[in-house]
Amino acid sequence: MKYPLNKEYPRTQGFNDSCCRGAYLKFGLMGHNGWDIGCPSGTAVLTPHNGIVKEVVDEGTQGYGKYIKIENDKEGSVLAHLKEFKVSVGQEVKEGETIAYSDNTGNSTGPHLHWGYYRKPRNRDNGFLGYIDQTDWLNSEITEQSTTQFTDQTKIPKELLGIDEDAEIQQIRGWLADGKRDNIDLISTRKENEDLKSANSNLTAANNQQANMIADLEKQLKVCQNASTSPILTKPYQSLIIALYEAFTAQLSKLFKRIK
Repeated sequence: MKYPLNKEYPRTQGFNDSCCRGAYLKFGLMGHNGWDIGCPSGTAVLTPHNGIVKEVVDEGTQGYGKYIKIENDKEGSVLAHLKEFKVSVGQEVKEGETIAYSDNTGNSTGPHLHWGYYRKPRNRDNGFLGYIDQTDWLNSEITEQSTTQFTDQTKIPKELLGIDEDAEIQQIRGWLADGKRDNIDLISTRKENEDLKSANSNLTAANNQQANMIADLEKQLKVCQNASTSPILTKPYQSLIIALYEAFTAQLSKLFKRIK
């Protein structure tokens, strides 16, 4: 297997780079699952190993943007954030063949090539969707699985991780981070529900108060209407009381609408 560019460029992010592990938790990863190589836009991208083109995909501004997957019976590579494809699905390619040109497509902050590498059998539950660090395989003949390279184990060698923690500990840390985030969301949802219940209770109390006031006014109106034959309460006064009642109930209705 060989380097996928004609010359070496700065590696802006390595496999499981300690700089950015937290950023990949939302994708279900323990860390970065490949190499990011800071090459200029339009750089020729080469096939790192022999294989068949399995995927030629354009995800637009999402994910890998434009990417190619190449695979043989022992290994596979994904080369992403491309500008232009030079191959098609089903095409057989040889190591070192130009297959695309690099760019900045997809979820990317600058021109670079993302190179993800995996060995078969591929274990997608290793915390990196089956991808591994290609360092031990670069510039070497492809042979049967060696004793120093791992593809499916839950424990990744510390020398490959470049840290003092094994994969299980990292995964537990990821679960804890997810749990804390979910707990914060749950607390926020409960607070919103409590606020809604309080607002509903206040609205119910206002409705009951308005209903009681209207009932009292209706009783007073009936008294006034029944007193229409009384020589004490003349007709002009009856009309005035009715008008005041109607105006008051109208104001109450407006107030009730504002409360809603």
